[in-house]
Amino acid sequence: MSVIATALKHLMAAGVTGDALIAAVADIEASMVPARHEPTSDEKRRARNAKYYQAKKEREAEETERLKASENRLVGAETSESSETLSLPSSPQTPQLPTHTRRVSSRTRKAARFDEFWRLYPSKVGKKAAVTAYDRAIAEIDADDPEETIIAGLRRALPGWSSGRFIPNPATWLNQGRWDDEPAKATVTALAPPAPPPSADDIAARWDRRVADYRKAWTWNEVDWGPKPGREGCRVAAWILEKHGYAPKTGDAA
Repeated sequence: MSVIATALKHLMAAGVTGDALIAAVADIEASMVPARHEPTSDEKRRARNAKYYQAKKEREAEETERLKASENRLVGAETSESSETLSLPSSPQTPQLPTHTRRVSSRTRKAARFDEFWRLYPSKVGKKAAVTAYDRAIAEIDADDPEETIIAGLRRALPGWSSGRFIPNPATWLNQGRWDDEPAKATVTALAPPAPPPSADDIAARWDRRVADYRKAWTWNEVDWGPKPGREGCRVAAWILEKHGYAPKTGDAA
């Protein structure tokens, strides 16, 4: 016998009838419905994580399938291209030189012109810096042949440097764009006429001053003028010695 039937039996035995009986049956049925379960925070978090990882797994599977399809298309295209290339007849034309070969030739030509620049430049210092400045100058010069522009400017400067002017370092000359300088103008220096030889009067006046100074300060340059006044071998004229109180004899009158 069910729970409800048993309850009805007891209610009827107790004299409950009509609306009261119906209400009692409703209460019994309501008490038998299980309470609704509310998920906890941990259960909610686990549900969210499970949903996230499931979606991630599905996205990864789709990406893998897309990559496989792309690889298959590429393999098919390469196979087709390879078969077409092999079926073509050989061309009698001369093969084109690789690009790097042309670049090497350009560098060789540039190096040859720098060697010419270095050979002509009179001050050979800082070659590494000069090479860097040379390459930079070639890139900056707006001319059909920038290297010839540099060499021509250097040839114009050489005559001025041969006259003893200051020679800048090669890198400095290039960095300053000196190949555009105007050639140095030659400076003519007039030579002074040679001094006339001293006259006899000038020589006598010179010896007279020397003896007078010796008389006052007792200084005499024996290396250049010879023995002192009044001594043997004195080169002073007799009349000058007598003028200052010296006799042209052996011994020092001082």
